[in-house]
Amino acid sequence: MKPQKDHYCPGCGSAEIAEIVYGLVTPDIEAEYPGRQIILGGCVVEATSPRWRCLECENTWGRAS
Repeated sequence: MKPQKDHYCPGCGSAEIAEIVYGLVTPDIEAEYPGRQIILGGCVVEATSPRWRCLECENTWGRAS
């Protein structure tokens, strides 16, 4: 899968990042995010839940909305 366009890890600068997706997982989850790398974050979204994760250094950042 290709990295998120125009997003880079603030920790290491890598473009190999994934969006963290929260909520109920459906069988067609990949169709909802075509060509994008995703990580399942669980069902509960908290104020401190991150939106992005670096696939190189495992840094997380941003806030899930």
